[in-house]
Amino acid sequence: MKRTLAQNAEADLTNFSNVRASEIDEEYQSGRISHLEATVLKADLVTEVEIAQSPKTKKASFVYASAKLPSQVFALILVLATLGSVALYQHLGFSREVFFTDQMRQGAITQSDMSEFLVYRANKNQRTQDWYFVGQDKIAQKDYLGAQLAFEKALVNPPEDPQDVMVILTEYAQSVFFANERQVVPELEGIVDQILAIDASNSTALGLQGIIEFDRGAYKEAIIVWQKAIQSGASIAEREGLLQGIQQAREIGAVGVDQVASLISHKVKLNIAISNPEKLTDNAVFLVYAKLPLRPMPIAIKRLTHQDLMADIELTNIDNLMPGVTLAQAKKVDLVIKLASSTDQDLTKGVEIGKLTNVLVNQNKVFHISIDL
Repeated sequence: MKRTLAQNAEADLTNFSNVRASEIDEEYQSGRISHLEATVLKADLVTEVEIAQSPKTKKASFVYASAKLPSQVFALILVLATLGSVALYQHLGFSREVFFTDQMRQGAITQSDMSEFLVYRANKNQRTQDWYFVGQDKIAQKDYLGAQLAFEKALVNPPEDPQDVMVILTEYAQSVFFANERQVVPELEGIVDQILAIDASNSTALGLQGIIEFDRGAYKEAIIVWQKAIQSGASIAEREGLLQGIQQAREIGAVGVDQVASLISHKVKLNIAISNPEKLTDNAVFLVYAKLPLRPMPIAIKRLTHQDLMADIELTNIDNLMPGVTLAQAKKVDLVIKLASSTDQDLTKGVEIGKLTNVLVNQNKVFHISIDL
């Protein structure tokens, strides 16, 4: 019995779905994609098939995948574009996906192409994670108002997992802050309250809460909140900004350590002199850290430029790279200086160019290290 064109199309669609699902499973089993990526790709597949099955005159229904939101922006979307058959995509009518796939294979993808495709997918699928991708893309381009609108759409039908909601709200809060030229607005206060209700130790939300307190002249409260942000695991970059904010709040509000104790209880000071700095490259950075004797991992670390080395360097108990042992728990440390590149993401990379062993913590002196490159 001959099948109709509609039946043939339905069979093609079923075959396409099965082939794509098998491809995704193979990618996962081979280790080329993670379980999370495979989950999101299969959610995309369900959406594409449902859209293809629906009449063209009917608007696509909202489909939400319960996969957790990833922290990276474009990884999943790029994996999606490399899987599947271009010819079959064209046969099923996915013209925009085909255009994007062809461009990527030709190495012709631009930032504008990527942004346009993300918005296209979000408008077509109306899923939380797609609008989240758009928001992340807008932030990367410093289009904070566009990011704000994207995150608002992502929250129209929020995820069931509160942690996923918190991820979106955290990005949303930052986009609102920057879209309003770093001014505190009631909308920002409301979003921060929502984040802290889910996770009272969210360092980004605590940083913004400190700004809110500072803005209303509550300098003591701002210091307390910012200190909590540091203790809650703020990144090294965030920590520097928070410490500057704390210092400013102390000066303007005349808030002494008798009112709010300093977080810094233990420190080591050192001075580094390089005899032949002309050998340094333009992207040279220095990793200066303290570690426990016979232990490899730093318990305090700073990433510095050559200009930073002109002044004395201070490693403290809040310069830890990760939660755990800090200078506050150490009696003696080894001081290590590594030369690295500004393009390195791993703070343990680099070539060791200087070292001082068995240094007592909290001595009232400056240790000197001379380096010949």
